[in-house]
Amino acid sequence: MCAKRKNYLMKRMNLLVIGMLISSQLLLAGGLVTNTNGSAAWVRTLSRNATLGVDAVYFNPAGLAHMSNGLHLSLSNQSIFQTRTITSNYNYLAGTPVTYEAELVAPFFPSIYAAYKMDKWTFSAGFNIIGGGGSADYPTGLPSFEIPVASLVPILQGSLAPIDAGFVGAGQPDPFFRNVTGYNMNASFKGSSNYFGYQVGATYAINDMISVAVGGRLVTASNSYEGELSGVTIDAPAAYGGTQTPGDYLRFVATVPGIDAPTQGLLNGTAAALDAATADASLNATQSGMGFTPIIGVNLHLSDMINIAARYEHQTKIELTNETEVDDVGMFPDGEKVRADLPGMFALGVQVSPINKLTATAGFNYFLDKPAYYG
Repeated sequence: MCAKRKNYLMKRMNLLVIGMLISSQLLLAGGLVTNTNGSAAWVRTLSRNATLGVDAVYFNPAGLAHMSNGLHLSLSNQSIFQTRTITSNYNYLAGTPVTYEAELVAPFFPSIYAAYKMDKWTFSAGFNIIGGGGSADYPTGLPSFEIPVASLVPILQGSLAPIDAGFVGAGQPDPFFRNVTGYNMNASFKGSSNYFGYQVGATYAINDMISVAVGGRLVTASNSYEGELSGVTIDAPAAYGGTQTPGDYLRFVATVPGIDAPTQGLLNGTAAALDAATADASLNATQSGMGFTPIIGVNLHLSDMINIAARYEHQTKIELTNETEVDDVGMFPDGEKVRADLPGMFALGVQVSPINKLTATAGFNYFLDKPAYYG
């Protein structure tokens, strides 16, 4: 096996970690990493950006000016259960297409809001899960775990075919070293992600129509990763030992009479590389960090029938610190810091109430993903 193919295999094995990172993004509703389902009331309309209810603490802080004087409280919870399915059509997977399923579980997804109105001024505070908010368990791993292992089969077939051809060309029986027919492995992955938001703000009514708000949100982030890839073997010809590690198989081929010294050296060197690439690997790591989000808003109460609101949230710069117990893949060095921002966003909403018992709403969220750094 040439050095180029060995390097290719090593890079493919490192996709295990990429799969872990992708799976950690346990998104529930909103942008790439931002949840916008900020209250149970959101489930009813899917659009709360122009609300004048107490959950306006999150959705429309400038709209709090139109509440009655006094204290307003809201406590709600959403229980979220999803089946996350990934299907891969990679040609060399056993039984392709292969489906990988995980149950995404978030039984507690609370939002807590409070506002105190004093004539023109309203002061507010809130808590919600602004990103992540659940865990996902893939008991058979992910495509990025299995694809590098499945690729061993065609790589070994292609690399051993010239050796078989050499025996045939020398007038000897075809040894069929290339008859590698399958692979075996054990894999699992579990990830969780929680971005908690603690928000405060102040709202001022300029007049009966226009009100403005300013505030901020402290975001504390916590991610966890647990993964395992073990028991990687190939199904070699029964005459040569059958199921075994790819490294052991190449070392066996190197001992067959008729293999010249340079080929023996290449086979043994490749076997050592495969031992490292297919060794059992585990990961158990967490990440934590925090950031701050400035928020401004404006509300236009055109009439009791029509309300229009806009909100801008600045990009939240978050630097996560690795806390690693096991890292066989070498991608989460203990104590290393990585960026995982929440993007800035612009939210616009319209609420129309033509009659008391009928309300129509529309909302628009624009996420400023390009300036944000997701790692």
